[in-house]
Amino acid sequence: MMWSLIRIVMIVLAVASVRAADMDVTAESRFAAFGFDDGRESDFTWVAPLFTKYGAHATFNVVNTPHKTKPEYVAKVNELIAQGHEIGDHTIFHVSYMYAHPFFNGQPEANFIGGKGFPSNDDMRGDHGDGRNVFNTPLDQKLKDSKVYGMEKMGLSAPETLTWRTLSDEDCQKIRNYYSVWNGMPWNSNLLDYLDKLSAMYCGTHGSSKDADAWNGTAFTKGIFTGCKTTANHEIWDRLVEIQRQWYTRHFNLKEPPTNWSLPGGPQCDNLLFWKDGRRHFDRECAILANHYGKCVSTRTRQARSWADLLRGNGIKTVSDSIHEGRIDGAPQRSILVEMPFNANLSKDDNVCRLEFSDALRFGVGKEYDPAREPLANSQDWLKAIYENDSTFKLSINRMVRNCASGRIAFAIDDSEDTFTWRMIYDLVLQFCQKAGIKAVSMREAYEIAYHRPLTQGNLFRNPHMRRTVFEVIGAKNAPEPPDGWTAGKVEEPAPPREGIKKMLVLDTTAKTEYFLFGVPPGTLDFAVMAIKGTDSSKLTIKKVRNCDPYLNASACPTLAAINIDNDSAWKEYRATLFLEDAPRLVAPSAASPGCDGLDNKICGLVFVFEGRKTKVALPSLTIAAP
Repeated sequence: MMWSLIRIVMIVLAVASVRAADMDVTAESRFAAFGFDDGRESDFTWVAPLFTKYGAHATFNVVNTPHKTKPEYVAKVNELIAQGHEIGDHTIFHVSYMYAHPFFNGQPEANFIGGKGFPSNDDMRGDHGDGRNVFNTPLDQKLKDSKVYGMEKMGLSAPETLTWRTLSDEDCQKIRNYYSVWNGMPWNSNLLDYLDKLSAMYCGTHGSSKDADAWNGTAFTKGIFTGCKTTANHEIWDRLVEIQRQWYTRHFNLKEPPTNWSLPGGPQCDNLLFWKDGRRHFDRECAILANHYGKCVSTRTRQARSWADLLRGNGIKTVSDSIHEGRIDGAPQRSILVEMPFNANLSKDDNVCRLEFSDALRFGVGKEYDPAREPLANSQDWLKAIYENDSTFKLSINRMVRNCASGRIAFAIDDSEDTFTWRMIYDLVLQFCQKAGIKAVSMREAYEIAYHRPLTQGNLFRNPHMRRTVFEVIGAKNAPEPPDGWTAGKVEEPAPPREGIKKMLVLDTTAKTEYFLFGVPPGTLDFAVMAIKGTDSSKLTIKKVRNCDPYLNASACPTLAAINIDNDSAWKEYRATLFLEDAPRLVAPSAASPGCDGLDNKICGLVFVFEGRKTKVALPSLTIAAP
C-alpha cells in the first residue's frame, strides 16, 4: 500500500465463531470490515490478537515472495486462517506498475526485442505543444516535482536538477526499465527470474525469458513471456492471475484460491500516462483510458482483456482498493463505485468495482502519541479524548457512521505498524464499533452479506429515529449535529411532545438536507414520512441513483417523486408509492463507464432531498409494497 494511514473502504467486524451465512442480517444491521496489507509481522503479534479480543475477523492480504513460503511464516498464516480470518492476494513482489503501466516494456530504442522501447525518448522529453511532453507535463518541470516514484533509486543523472527536457537517452532508458517487468527495478532485479520459475511451476512454461535462445525472431519460447511477441507488462497478466490462484492454495491451508485482491502501492506515475482532452490513457493513440477496465490486446492469445476482466474471470469477488475509472484517468466517478451496499445483488453483479477513493476512511491520527508524556494519557476516556482532539481520527469515525447509515458496509485497509499509537487507535475503533452496534467482518463475509442476503422486510430507511451515534456512544462535544446519514440539520425533541415521535430533524440554519440510501431493491416501494412545513416553502424530492450517475451528486440524479410539505401547524403524514424499474443490462458495456459492465441504468440507491428552512421531519419509512 502507498499510504501509511488507514484506508477504510467500508465493511465490518464479525464474531469469530459466526460465519456470514449464519448472521441475522436485518435493515437495522450495521457492518464494517478491516483489512491489512503485506502480511507484516505486526499482523501476527498484535493485530490478530486484538481482533480476537473483540470477537472480530479481518482480511490479511499477503504478498507472494520467496520469503513467505518459509515454514515459520506459513505456520503464522495458517493460524490466522484457523481463527476465521481471510487471506487475500496482494500481488507478486508488491509491485503496481504491472497494472498501472501495461505497455512499458523495458526495451531500448535500438536493438530491441519484440518492440521498440515504450514510451519513447521523444514521448518523455519532446515538445508536443505549449512546452509540454506527450504526458502533458511541462518540459522544464523537475522530475522530483513530478512525483516520479522511485526516481532516487533509478540512478538518474543530476536527480536534484533534472527536468523532462534535459533527460538523456540513458535517463529515458532507466525510466523505462524501472516501470517494466522485463528489466525490473534496481532493488528488485530478480523479479523476472522469480516470475519465470513460478510460470514453469503453475503455467507449464520452461526456461528463462532472457536465455539467449528464448527469442526466435517472432515470439518468446521460454519463460513467463512464452508465446508473447512483446515484453509489455500486460502480456503476462493472464499468467499472473493463474500463478496467484495456485500459489496461495499450495502454500497455505486454504480450501480455495483467494477471492480478495488488494492493489499494491509502489512504482507508478500519473505523469507517465498519455494525455488527451483532459483524460489520461495507457497508449500513445489515447484509445485506452488509464484504469483497470482498459482492455489491452495480448499478442499471445489475441484477446482484448482488462485487469478487472482477469480478476473476475479467476474468482476474485472483492478488491481492497479502488481500481475504477475516475481515479487517475480523469473520467467521471460513478455511483456504482460506492462501498458494498446491502442488497447489492439486486443492483450489480460483484464488488470488483467498488470504492470511490476520495470517500475512503483513513483511521489514522494526526500525530504520534506517547503514553508517558501525552497529556491525554490521564484521560479516563481515551475514545472521547482522541475524537475531540484529533481531526483525522474524528473524520474517519464520522465517515464510518455516515456510510453505515446509508446502507453501506464500511471497510478499512492499512499497513499495520507495531507502535503504541496504532495499537491504541485500532483498540479505540473496535471499542467504538462494539458500542455502536457495528459488527466487524472479513471481506469474504461482507461479500456474502451484501450479495447473498437480500432484505425483504422491515424499514429500509436506515436511520428513521434520527440517531446521532457518535454523540450517543462517545458524548463528544464536537460530534456531528445532523443525524446519521443526513448532510445537514439538527436533532431536537418535538415541542409540544407528539406521541410516537421522540426525535425529529430540523432544518435550522440551512435550507436543504440530503440522505443517500443504497441497496434498495427494484419493484414497488412504499414511502412515508411525518413533516411540518417551515418558514419557507417546504418540499421533498426523491431521486433514483443509477450506477452511471456521478457519485453522491443528487443534482445529477433523475427525479422519481416530488412532494410539497404544506401543513405548517401540525404533524402530517406524507406518502408516495415508488416504482424502481429493474433496468436490463446493456448489450455491451458503455464506453463512457466500462466499470458498470453494462449495468449503467440499474438503480443502486435513492436520495431524499428535503428543502425549506425550519422544516421538521420525523419517522421516514421505506418498505417493500405488499403484492
